[in-house]
Amino acid sequence: MRCTLALVIVATGCGFSGHGTVDATGPGGEASDALLTIVDTPADAAGLAFSYVVEAETFTSSVPVMAHAWQVVTTTPGYLGTGYVQDLPGNGFPCVDGPTVSACSAYLTYAFSLPKPGMYYLHAKVAATSNSDDSFWLGMDGQAWENANVLQNVGFQWRTLSTPKMLTSGSHAIYLWAREAGVQVDRIALDALPTPPP
Repeated sequence: MRCTLALVIVATGCGFSGHGTVDATGPGGEASDALLTIVDTPADAAGLAFSYVVEAETFTSSVPVMAHAWQVVTTTPGYLGTGYVQDLPGNGFPCVDGPTVSACSAYLTYAFSLPKPGMYYLHAKVAATSNSDDSFWLGMDGQAWENANVLQNVGFQWRTLSTPKMLTSGSHAIYLWAREAGVQVDRIALDALPTPPP
């Protein structure tokens, strides 16, 4: 079976589901559509390899909080897809406490189905213009895993959360929160390997 994914992402295997757009062709030439943006990578040393890469603007749900909301923007150059998301207004409003971040920051979710359990890393491709809009939170299924900072005024750059987490197979959702309002996010990835996608 061959799967050709939108946004120049290619997958093999096709035993998965998620969010995005995919055009799948079976061995008999039959076509089917699914909602996902996933990459199956070659097996690593542990025999576990699975990647989920999503354009940040193709979120499953968006929840505004305290007059802040994530919006699709195209101002900063270098993004992929149709744009990137930014928590606006970009006034640097901080949300520094992980356990209460959902009550403090607007957030986006990205639903997908994980075909195999294991330890997974979260990555985000992020841009910032100052030290008051350069950090974000990523998590899974409503729980914040970790926050991270990026360099300012260098365009979009991948940032990997330092600690992988164990995930079961089945349905999950990645959560994105702003630690500081104004942060810009272009892509998000879940990967069994600590190296972010290109």
